[in-house]
Amino acid sequence: MLEEPLEPTRDLRDYLDVLRRRRRPMLIVVVLLFAAAALAAVLWPPTYQSTGTILIQEQEVPPNLVQSTVTSYAMQRVQVITQRVMTRANLVRLIDKYHLYADRRDTDTTEQLVDRMRKDIGVQPISADVIDPRTGQPTKATIAFTLSFEGSSPGKVQRVANELTSLYLAENIKTRTEKATDAYSFLRGEAKRLKAHLNKLDQKIATLEQHNLNRLPQVQDVNLQLVARADRDLTDSETQIRAFEGQRVYLMGQLAGMNPYTPLAGANGRPALEPVEQLRLLRSQYVNASAEYGARYPDVVRLRRQIKALEKKTGLPPDVDEQKAELRRARLELTRDQAKYSDRYPDVVRLKKKVTALEAAIAKSGKSGKGAGAASANASAGASAKPTNPAYITLKAQLDRVDSQVKAYRLQAVRLKAKITRIDKRLMETPEVARRYEALRLDRNATAKQYQLLLAKQTDAAIAQQLEQDQKGERFVLIDPPQLPERPIEPNRLAILLLGFVLSLGGGVGTAATLESMDRSVRGVKGVVAILEAPPLAAIPYMENEADQARRRHRRRMTWIAWIAVIVAALLLVQFFWIPLDVLWFRVLNKFNGTFG
Repeated sequence: MLEEPLEPTRDLRDYLDVLRRRRRPMLIVVVLLFAAAALAAVLWPPTYQSTGTILIQEQEVPPNLVQSTVTSYAMQRVQVITQRVMTRANLVRLIDKYHLYADRRDTDTTEQLVDRMRKDIGVQPISADVIDPRTGQPTKATIAFTLSFEGSSPGKVQRVANELTSLYLAENIKTRTEKATDAYSFLRGEAKRLKAHLNKLDQKIATLEQHNLNRLPQVQDVNLQLVARADRDLTDSETQIRAFEGQRVYLMGQLAGMNPYTPLAGANGRPALEPVEQLRLLRSQYVNASAEYGARYPDVVRLRRQIKALEKKTGLPPDVDEQKAELRRARLELTRDQAKYSDRYPDVVRLKKKVTALEAAIAKSGKSGKGAGAASANASAGASAKPTNPAYITLKAQLDRVDSQVKAYRLQAVRLKAKITRIDKRLMETPEVARRYEALRLDRNATAKQYQLLLAKQTDAAIAQQLEQDQKGERFVLIDPPQLPERPIEPNRLAILLLGFVLSLGGGVGTAATLESMDRSVRGVKGVVAILEAPPLAAIPYMENEADQARRRHRRRMTWIAWIAVIVAALLLVQFFWIPLDVLWFRVLNKFNGTFG
């Protein structure tokens, strides 16, 4: 049976031998990589950060007493202020004022520098768990925020951070004051507009009341009472007119049959009538007979012949005025009887015929009146004499009084009818006036309510404006101003050194492993076994001479020197990049004393 080939196995001693054989290249790689990391830690430009903390303080006066006009959320206002502060003009002014980014001005444009500064400015909110007073539910609320600026110079970073903090504080005051002022100005303008509209409505209402004083709905009852009273007065006037008209007809009938002059006694002892009186009497009888009988009736024919004979004897033409008066009396009687009876009633038929006969006689007298002018003038002297009959004079005076009363009552009736017409017109126009008046009144009341509400809001806005001007409202308070940074926030040089040290060790070990894998030399018993696949009979150890021993001592000294240099370099790095050695020493002693004391 064949024996299996011997497979050499590596143990810890073999790996240590590899590290010992490759220590020189490995050390070179470690030193080079660590030196590169140290150079990166040393040459990397530091970045400093100065941070200020601004507290969002609630308003001093309780909100239920004075309501602020600024109602947005705190972080929303911070974002708005950030946009206003980080304008191109402000950032360019800060860059020029503090000579920022001097190494980039020759290569970067102004917009690139402004973008770089925006990235270097940091705003971070600070939130807390609070109870929302409106809902009573727990929620997150922004109670403060931090404002920071990063740069390569600690002094500039602090000054720029302070400048930015001042800008934020001033912009917050300016923004809140502007909002309060804008709200007050808006409400004041709206109040003026509503006041002008209210005055215009009052003027329209006053004009409507002035032009329609008797047509307003408030005086409608008064108008109705006036109409009712005017109707009663008109009824009374018409009643009086009818009564006096009847009395007038009676008196005119009495006068028509009476001689206005004192009559002379005749042969039979009765008063003898004058020819003129006889003519007047016959004419009256003729009119009555014509109204009652036809034109060929014997009495009518007889009266007509007698009238013509007396007209030739006296030389008087027909008395047109008397005929007209008789016509008026006949018409009045006809109107009165028509109101009581029908058109076929005998008295109505008789009066109609009488009116027709009088109208025909008046028309005939008008045609013959021109040729009879001279005769009328000759007879006028006797006809125009004053009446001497006492009874006639008395009846004539009564008739004149009745005519005066009728005229007065008729004038009163005309006035009452005109008054009723005017009041009826007012009552007809009252609904339209009431509609316009009510529309103006409703508009005026609604505008007055809006105006009063707006005045109350304007007062609240004025108080809120004063609250903001006195800085008693919600405001930004700087509780932690930006400080001069003592250490850069980046780079973390210690972390770079540690990472560089770890990477350098890894690079050294990797270099040793690579070189070992590429080396085909045979070393030790295991190397012989790996090639011959059989163990050697004996192993002759390496015999060092004096030169080998001198080289070994020299390497040992160089190793100690290298370790001392590494320790010194580490101490220097700790001193300059982490913490002073004396401070570190005292910290270690304090900790030691606290542990074992």
